[in-house]
Amino acid sequence: MFYDEELEASEHFYRSQPQFLQLCYSLYNMLVAHSEMVCYLVIILNHMISASVATLVLPILIFLWAMLSVPRPSKRFWMTAIVYTEVTIVIKYFFQFGFFPFNQSIEVDKSKPFHPPNIIGVEKKEGYVHYDLVQLLALFFHRSILKCYGLWDEDKPGSGGQTASSQYADSDSEEKPQSRPEKSPTDVSPVSTHVRLARKHLYANAAVRRQSSSVSQRSARSKT
Repeated sequence: MFYDEELEASEHFYRSQPQFLQLCYSLYNMLVAHSEMVCYLVIILNHMISASVATLVLPILIFLWAMLSVPRPSKRFWMTAIVYTEVTIVIKYFFQFGFFPFNQSIEVDKSKPFHPPNIIGVEKKEGYVHYDLVQLLALFFHRSILKCYGLWDEDKPGSGGQTASSQYADSDSEEKPQSRPEKSPTDVSPVSTHVRLARKHLYANAAVRRQSSSVSQRSARSKT
């Protein structure tokens, strides 16, 4: 069997750790392995707590875009989720100022379910951005995991781009001169062979005629 002294020492060090620390290692590894599902869970929980139009966009994108992508959501989806979360945080912060008319009577409008700021999700309240920040941190954590494993900048098939290896192969094939293939004897057509045989037969007949004429001329000269 394969044996490595360093791997054996690492395994021995891991087993010598306390049980609670091993549990923390296992939970972290599980979090890293399922960071995509963690992002989905945080986004859906944020919408369940906030229940506004602003937080409804990302759950819709999860069910109609991310979960339908094979084998995994693309970089464009995660960038869309990150940028949308950041823009939502900025908009909510901007609408927390008291000079807006709907922020004058907060206690009265808080209990109105059909109040437009409550529906949109820009009402003034304490802790208005806590869950959005947790959602943004989860998205950044998942992005760091994808970058760590080299899955963030990979080219997707069907997106119009080519991988680096295919581009290098294409450039090499373009640089190499195209050599004409040599014809094998089997590639010669039967028509060309018949033409060659006919030419050889004509040349043979002409040579025979020349020899016979030269012989007749010599015999005539000898008689005279």
